Amino acid sequence: MVIHKRAAILIFLFLVLISIVLLINNKTNRVNQETNAKYYSGFMSNVMTLKTVMDQAVDTDSDPESTAIAMFDVLSNIAFIHDRLNLMMNETTHGNEYASLKDQFLRLRYSYESLVRSQLMKRDRSDSEKKLSFTQQQLQLFINDLPKEYENSKAFFILLHKAEAHIKPLEYMNFP
Repeated sequence: MVIHKRAAILIFLFLVLISIVLLINNKTNRVNQETNAKYYSGFMSNVMTLKTVMDQAVDTDSDPESTAIAMFDVLSNIAFIHDRLNLMMNETTHGNEYASLKDQFLRLRYSYESLVRSQLMKRDRSDSEKKLSFTQQQLQLFINDLPKEYENSKAFFILLHKAEAHIKPLEYMNFP
């Protein structure tokens, strides 16, 4: 009888210990999920800001200076999104999933710099306008395919990588 009591007490203590570990694990997962969702929400906000600034750059009148300023604002937003993705890589649980998208935005930033430089140096403006318009179209496709909210699932990251495919054509400014 004493052996049964000890066994029952040990089983009870083991179950309590397992329950505590599971509660801590669930709490940690919930906190990680909330953190990931907040970072992704911030990223989406940055992307929507880029879209707004890009729309303004495309809609500027034909004044070269105002177009160059608007294009510089777009470049600043592209750099900011790259920095946001870098932060997401370092601060979220699935940071490695953002690595290729971060690299795409870095390449876009470098190639877009040459477009801004051409506009500032008053080179072929019609070519710059075509490239700017194409960039706007690709950005809209990117936004359309992006998941609207963060989910901790494979489907979320599949959609994210699908959306990333729209940034890739801009990488070296290979425009039609």
